[in-house]
Amino acid sequence: MYIYKSYNMSKLAREISKPLSNIDLQKLLNEMNEDKGKNKERINIFTVPEMNKNPNKFLKKIDDDGYSILFINPNNVAVGHWVVHYKNRKTGQHYFFDSYGKSPAYYDKELVDFYKKYIPNIKYNTEPYQKKEMKVNTCGRYATLIGLGLNNIVPDLTPEKIKEIMERFKKTNKMDYDEIVTRLINFDL
Repeated sequence: MYIYKSYNMSKLAREISKPLSNIDLQKLLNEMNEDKGKNKERINIFTVPEMNKNPNKFLKKIDDDGYSILFINPNNVAVGHWVVHYKNRKTGQHYFFDSYGKSPAYYDKELVDFYKKYIPNIKYNTEPYQKKEMKVNTCGRYATLIGLGLNNIVPDLTPEKIKEIMERFKKTNKMDYDEIVTRLINFDL
């Protein structure tokens, strides 16, 4: 699949460097849900404390929508990070997707404890997609692409299939992963 929209490389670089706030993600997810005819109220963005406070609400959102975007504020960084928890629609397997390819244990003991208690067989990707550079802030776009995009298109979505899809995009469009996700999940490029 080609990304047909023409683009200005300096504008693309600016978008890659711009982190998405919870308001940006909410707006983007609302727009995507409107396109699918879904109710805006069903958007699900959780923090780890919110998951722990109301695990039934979190688990219901996963069952209903197949994903939940998580905002993690790990102890070892000054800012937060977006990841996604999604459920394979074919097998029912739960996955934690991190654009850096890190496990839940890397980020938050409370998250690990939550998974041990409620979803002990969760799997996660180990492939890093997002560059670890100061001017690369694409984690919110990855979370949106995987949770609301690919998970709705590919009924048997696994980390291996994500890698296959991303490699195909990379080869076909001659772009790196961050350029691809920014072109696919964007506001006005």
